Amino acid sequence: MQNVVGELKSEGLSYEARRLAEGVVQAYSRTAEQSVREALAWQISHSTLLDKDLAERLAQDVASVAFPVLRYSQELDDALLLEVIAEGDGRKQVAVAMRDEVSSTVSNALVDQGSEDAVVALMGNRGADIPDPAYDRVLTRFEDKPAVAHAVASRNGLPAHIAEKLLHRVAEEMRRTLVARYNLSPVLLRGLVNHARESVTALILQPVAGRQGDLDLFVEHLLVNNRLSPSLMLRALCAGDVNFFIVALAKLCRISAENARCLALQGGALGLRAAFEKAGIPTALMPPFSSAIDVVNEFDSVEGDEIQRRAFQVRALSRVFGVNSANEDPAVDELLRQLFDGKPEPVVQQAMDEAGIPFAPVFARD
Repeated sequence: MQNVVGELKSEGLSYEARRLAEGVVQAYSRTAEQSVREALAWQISHSTLLDKDLAERLAQDVASVAFPVLRYSQELDDALLLEVIAEGDGRKQVAVAMRDEVSSTVSNALVDQGSEDAVVALMGNRGADIPDPAYDRVLTRFEDKPAVAHAVASRNGLPAHIAEKLLHRVAEEMRRTLVARYNLSPVLLRGLVNHARESVTALILQPVAGRQGDLDLFVEHLLVNNRLSPSLMLRALCAGDVNFFIVALAKLCRISAENARCLALQGGALGLRAAFEKAGIPTALMPPFSSAIDVVNEFDSVEGDEIQRRAFQVRALSRVFGVNSANEDPAVDELLRQLFDGKPEPVVQQAMDEAGIPFAPVFARD
């Protein structure tokens, strides 16, 4: 059979001989032993000899025969691939997931019906078109499968709320491991891990801040999962991610972003107090927010280029820390402690220099 296929590929046969050889291939695909069909499938999987009828026949054969055809053949349409996925054969599903191009329709089917190995293969396939909602379904369906989470995390351009969800899982796993291994206080560790998670979450904000639809979804995700905290909002505000702060405040207040912007940025102390009270944020936390908002209003544009963004961050950190470091409220003290997490050391040092106080990103009160 290998010789027959080789002759056909060489195009050295006459028309009559070629027709005869093609007939032999078709016959073998129907009646030959499985091992022969496997060899045939691998031999012609990249060949022009593999027409639509033959490709469909081999794709519906046992997995060892179907695999190369499902993996490489361009003759298979989505309708047939969906039928193959629905059969539930894991090896066939992996072959489909590894195709050079996988449509969103096929990706959705693999996410909902595919085996763990198939979904891992799909997530690792840069040629797969995976709709954003599919990631949520993957993480729900394979909630306790680290291999799936790692594969999802490896994809470029993940929706921000998916990245945050993965981050939360990692943080929780780290907390459980530390509690079990070192017998540390679960309450203490939860606070430390939450602070670390928020610090990394803040880094996600900038790429999504300019895409209103993504930003709304991300903020809603944080709100629903009880992770839209005042400390994260202040981190965002001091980093220059003002749109995040406004949308977060709007969601908490159940008002439009436009009204939240007017209250917070243009309403003075009374407007900010009204917004905090409606949002359920303790008004004792207002002072550092007020300081950061003053700096926002001093800049024509905060979310501009990196040079301007850095200048804003330096001034915001300097102002917030300089004005509020003497505040004796423990809750304000805790907010200030977290402002330095994830900030480049030169930014922190410059901010402290402008504030005229020693560099002290971590401090304690007696």
